[in-house]
Amino acid sequence: MRTLRIGYFSASPILALARAHGLFARHGLAIEAEPVTSSPAQFSSLHVGAYDLVLTSPDNVASYRFGTDNRLGVRVDVRIIRAVDGGLGLSLLGTHGVRCVDDLRGRVIAVDVPDSGFAFALYELLATHGLRRGTDYDIIAMGSTPRRAVALREGRCHATLLNGGLVVAAETAGLVNLGRISDVVRPYLATVLAATGQWLDTHPVIVRQFSDAWQQAVTLLLAAGADIDPLLADVFRVPATGVPTIRRVLHDPAEGLRPARPGHAVRAGGGHRGHAMNPEPVHLTVNGADHDVDCEPDTPLLYVLRNDLGLTAAKFGCGLGSCGACTVLVDGRPTHSCDTPVWSVAGKQIRTLEGLGDAARPHPLQRAFIAEQAMQCGYCIAGIIVTASTLDRGLDEAQVRAALDGNLCRCGAHNRIVRAIMACHD
Repeated sequence: MRTLRIGYFSASPILALARAHGLFARHGLAIEAEPVTSSPAQFSSLHVGAYDLVLTSPDNVASYRFGTDNRLGVRVDVRIIRAVDGGLGLSLLGTHGVRCVDDLRGRVIAVDVPDSGFAFALYELLATHGLRRGTDYDIIAMGSTPRRAVALREGRCHATLLNGGLVVAAETAGLVNLGRISDVVRPYLATVLAATGQWLDTHPVIVRQFSDAWQQAVTLLLAAGADIDPLLADVFRVPATGVPTIRRVLHDPAEGLRPARPGHAVRAGGGHRGHAMNPEPVHLTVNGADHDVDCEPDTPLLYVLRNDLGLTAAKFGCGLGSCGACTVLVDGRPTHSCDTPVWSVAGKQIRTLEGLGDAARPHPLQRAFIAEQAMQCGYCIAGIIVTASTLDRGLDEAQVRAALDGNLCRCGAHNRIVRAIMACHD
């Protein structure tokens, strides 16, 4: 039996259900999972090998993989294996006496850390109500969601973002739900499963076994009836009366669990192509240039663009075609390159952000995004600009938002992004 160590912020119903039904044990795996208090603690443990896998936020992955100014001070080669959930009802809860968002003027609001994607989503929610960070309210860092829930209950902050069973418990205690993140940032990806590139490359069979057991648990949970209600009550720490709310959230297409696409094989990581079993030449036309690439026919187009052709604007986000960070144009149509097999685009015209514009001759959309300061971390921007480049002029705001429905900005900069696109298309 191989033991896998997992660090998480909030207890996972998927882990609990997989354990209860012996899904990991069938693959010879035993799971040791423990809560973490902060992302630096989580990624430090992942970096030194104390954890094999982590349940974390995608902005943490981006920060620790690409930023040297992260809280560890070093880059960690961490890769997303799959999307997990859309926030599970992530909402802003106020303490007793706070009845509406406007009551938070001059108050203290708790976040995990001030510069997380999680926090930026909060700022966007408050901005829609006219509250500006640093002017209308103060921010305090209090770490993980369970710790902030305790702080809210004890009156050490006036509001914070909670999700899952913590929302149910807060509302049951009479606290007011001031707004859901999914109302202002949509689509929203809250949790991903991740590991280091070295661990993924070294343990491909274990990764496949774990991924298969995880997917079986997701499928089982979404299809289950009342028989799993006691398990849900235990994981989310809610009374039986709160389980129907938890069940609705888990099934919600915007906020709930992220099932893999039918027939889609979950791949082990986003930074490598895998071991080529039957490589063969595939002819590609990218940004007007012809290329012959030796690879497995089912290799995702994204891996070939980044690893073989050195075109790194398109990013690996979820691996499921759900977040849009990997978007490129195929015969003029926005396409998720992370789950598009390379054989399917042979002979077609592929265009990446590099083919739209560069520093010397930026595309009008790139100039508009700079003028509007529409970027936060920038991870999603290539996919968004590529998608926006196909839009007709004269669209109203609702039509632009609808066109970007398949592109996730984890930092919550959607309003600025929409303004930049509309300014460019005026």
